[in-house]
Amino acid sequence: MTRSMNTHCGMSFILLLVVLLKKGVFTFTCGYAHYNQDRTEYENVFTKISHVINTSRESDFTINFELCENNTLSNGCKFVWKSELSQQHVRSLRTRNETRCSWEHRIVSEHVHMFEIQISQLVKRALSLMKLSITKKGSREEILKTIHINVLYPPKVTSLFVGGEEVLNTHLIEEGLQTNITCLFDKGNPPVIFRFRDSNGKEFAKSEDHLSHTISVGCQDDWPTLHCEGSRSEENKSVSFLVRCPPRFLDLSKKIIDTALLEATSLLVQAYTATHSGCLLISMAVNNNNSMKVNCTLSGNPPALHLQLHLGKEISVRQGDWMLVLQTEEGSANTTLSVTESSSRYTCQI
Repeated sequence: MTRSMNTHCGMSFILLLVVLLKKGVFTFTCGYAHYNQDRTEYENVFTKISHVINTSRESDFTINFELCENNTLSNGCKFVWKSELSQQHVRSLRTRNETRCSWEHRIVSEHVHMFEIQISQLVKRALSLMKLSITKKGSREEILKTIHINVLYPPKVTSLFVGGEEVLNTHLIEEGLQTNITCLFDKGNPPVIFRFRDSNGKEFAKSEDHLSHTISVGCQDDWPTLHCEGSRSEENKSVSFLVRCPPRFLDLSKKIIDTALLEATSLLVQAYTATHSGCLLISMAVNNNNSMKVNCTLSGNPPALHLQLHLGKEISVRQGDWMLVLQTEEGSANTTLSVTESSSRYTCQI
């Protein structure tokens, strides 16, 4: 018998919970399931509330304006009328200038007074309900108006993590290592879908909650930049992956270089850092193994760097084929310079 009663009570509680959920009691509106109004407002704008009360001259009353934020009810402002003193006052109960309250008193007749209430309320993301109620002397509270607020706000990427570490702009990884990238975001209201894509527009993952993707990059691959972005997002984030590898020349085309423009000529190099230990020019002639160290610089933002040579007057490059070697801590890269018959021109070939 006891077990049967317990089962019946348990089922009754579940049914009650379902009914309450259907009525919206647990939708972060401080327990209020029914509203006089339903408004959709943008975040960080003021919404206006007005209400007119007609009452007898002898009635004392207090009107409360309350806000439900994060499912907690708090006072916005209070209107008080003292009939014996014909005295009215309004008091804001918010520390910041987010709630603006005022009212006007008009005498309609000898026995009827009219009060027109005006409220401007700044809409914050946490706001879900506004309540206006009156308590007359010797009476219980009477709800005048409840307004449900559906707050619209833009989506936004909040952070990007690689291997559990928050990243900005670039991140260095090891060659071939499986690396996890995670994007956290506020999906906004109305919610949008966020995506991982590369710079060519290829999509890797999408979600309304959070994004996660695993990549592995080799030294000879095109090192990717992954973007986490959503439609209408006020902020997106991206990360460019740098791989701990020796440098490599990327420009495969031949170049004719005039010595007068040599200082302005650059070769495209892929490298995770602009730090290097120098450049060498090595003759490729069969009967000449001459080599010389030359000044060079790497400029730009990794991984796309530009290599420039600074030969100077003391460096003489004779006609023939020369190997240009870029040296770094991780290894070296090389390309071939072919000096043309004209001593004032060079052909660069990788």
